[in-house]
Amino acid sequence: MGLGESHKFSDTAFFQPGYTLEKVKAYQEGRFDEIDEELFEGKDSLFEGDKVVEFPCELSTLTKRYFDRSIKFINESKNNPFFLYLTPAMPHVPLAASEQFLGKSKGGLYGDTIEEIDWNVGRLIKHLKDNGLLENTMVIFTSDNGPWLRYGEHGGRAEPLREGKSSVYEGGVRVPCVMYWKGKWDTGKISNTPLSTIDLLPTIAHYAGVPLPRVPVDGVNIAAHLENTEVDVERKYILFNSEGHDICGIRMGDWKYLPYGGFPDREDDNTPELFNLKEDISETKNLYSQHPEIVKKLTAEIENYKKQVNIDND
Repeated sequence: MGLGESHKFSDTAFFQPGYTLEKVKAYQEGRFDEIDEELFEGKDSLFEGDKVVEFPCELSTLTKRYFDRSIKFINESKNNPFFLYLTPAMPHVPLAASEQFLGKSKGGLYGDTIEEIDWNVGRLIKHLKDNGLLENTMVIFTSDNGPWLRYGEHGGRAEPLREGKSSVYEGGVRVPCVMYWKGKWDTGKISNTPLSTIDLLPTIAHYAGVPLPRVPVDGVNIAAHLENTEVDVERKYILFNSEGHDICGIRMGDWKYLPYGGFPDREDDNTPELFNLKEDISETKNLYSQHPEIVKKLTAEIENYKKQVNIDND
């Protein structure tokens, strides 16, 4: 994202028409009298390793190029165990779709980017299958947060969930997740059990037969649940945190307690909220006043956890 003053360029870096290494260095060094500053506004860099290889980056090509590189990595690694962590730039703003998908969806530009990701995921899965790797490869597709609502049609939607990114309401923290491992994990099933990306480390470590780090790990091994979704996950609760508060929420069973509200980083409104997600998935009914016993119980769980890991919210 952007171009920083300390960014270094590859010897083979590609510059789009109108840009040169000399112009870029003038911008980095603040010699704005030598360049047209507007040329650099909203422009992004493409990195390989720690060096810029393209400037400005052609965003509409990124999704395909990320998947092309991923397939290349699989080809180079297929004779050994491999781990591929692929995070497409889309649908993070600014949005862009290739000519193949631009204007083709019913969801505007945001929909175009999603369909392009979807198509390329299919291409990657087919590549695994064609190379005899699919039955021995875990495939996990998920997101890091909910929609960025401040960007309107470019940010996605989460109805019937409340709010989106930057909140700890369900629209901000509950995301789609599809997991597949042929012949190993339960197929065609939907899990209603709260799971978290923090569970991936202990779960993958379990299957890889390697010990966990010698530090407390918040996630739990969900292998048994993935193999049979009728098996419960051994978890007491899920905690939420944010920059402003170390622990700003807890989910335990059907109850979710937010001691600082859904936007804990906002100082103007930190009204505590309690929801029963089984009965109110949209988090419209604050039951904080009606169930002081539940609030007391969940507060005690938060405080107990903070003592265990030596956290001081104050």
